[in-house]
Amino acid sequence: NNVCAHLEALANLARCHLLLGNWSAAREAAEKVLSVDDKHVKSIYAKAESLYNTCQFEQALMLFHRGMVGNPYKMHNVHINLTFKAAKNKLLPTS
Repeated sequence: NNVCAHLEALANLARCHLLLGNWSAAREAAEKVLSVDDKHVKSIYAKAESLYNTCQFEQALMLFHRGMVGNPYKMHNVHINLTFKAAKNKLLPTS
């Protein structure tokens, strides 16, 4: 299917942008896929990782969790734990 191939290409592009540290470009590519298929795990993960790397921890945590529910074998618990700790520290700073 041509649409599926296009979505996979965009998801792969998002992953490439992540590897290069282009967080906003990665998020944009992932969002294009998610606008067509909101359960596309690779794109959920890419968007979550881009959000994490731009310190948007709460949103990243929600997406990491959404990806875990959708396909627990493709999501990494370590990212969820790190994001949770970062979000908790942001929301409940120690002083």
